[in-house]
Amino acid sequence: MEIITNQELKAPGRRLTGNLLGIACMLVSGVLLTSNDAFAKLIIPHLSVAQLVFIHASLVVCLLILMGAVRGELRTLSVRSWPRQLVRAACYVVGTFAFITSLRYLTLADTVAIAFVSPVLVAALAPFWLGERARMAHWLAVSLGFAGMLIMLRPGFGMHWAMLLPLAVAVADAFRDLITRQMTSSESTLSILLVTMVMVVVTSAPFAATNWMPLTGDVVLLLMAAAVVFVFAHYFMVEAFRHGEAVAVTPFRFLQLIWSALAGFAIWGDVPDLWIVIGAVLTVISGLLILRQEARC
Repeated sequence: MEIITNQELKAPGRRLTGNLLGIACMLVSGVLLTSNDAFAKLIIPHLSVAQLVFIHASLVVCLLILMGAVRGELRTLSVRSWPRQLVRAACYVVGTFAFITSLRYLTLADTVAIAFVSPVLVAALAPFWLGERARMAHWLAVSLGFAGMLIMLRPGFGMHWAMLLPLAVAVADAFRDLITRQMTSSESTLSILLVTMVMVVVTSAPFAATNWMPLTGDVVLLLMAAAVVFVFAHYFMVEAFRHGEAVAVTPFRFLQLIWSALAGFAIWGDVPDLWIVIGAVLTVISGLLILRQEARC
């Protein structure tokens, strides 16, 4: 597999091509992630949070090992930066438990909408963390995104405590994405995903064992489907950050808001309230403005 260095990514021609490829990967990832989230929403009434996370992660690990064996990547599998791998995995563990728990109390569309403050956080931190360019218009767009977040949370105006859970997801995902961007120049996609999911299995196993619930055939099928779409979703997500800059590819995650709203309405008849819609629209506008500034650079 070709390793693309940060210096090569900064070359004008390769930077544009890399960003376009990264955007395409992110679009595919968003559709698959919505499917995974919908499966989790269907499963959560039947299992404990830890049990769902444990079984899902275990299936994903098996699929990753199978994929690596078929592609011949297991023979050359190595980890070059254990600290970054473990910190990324810890961010993912926190985000996963917070997201699955929030699905017990919130609609799929509301959970995803609030969690999608993550790209705004990435855009806010990327200039400091990754050294990527940022102008005054960039910071204005970031401010608009934070305004959208506050509108969705509506603190002091009937805010449900569970809304803090997808906000925790957003923070965890932002740091995960920034760390992923740093890792893609030295770590393979398989090693990144495998280390993360093994850590999820290890951390969730004790909690799952203490609250194990019987599995039905329908739940098993949903778990298997979720694992398959998850593997491909995160593979494309990692590839998006491998080829494109964080400030370029993350705004295209916003299309997942549309897929989630459609899935929530089609399956559960959920309709996002006005606060969520207004806040989500402002957050999406913020992401698109950030992308526009990136295109001008």
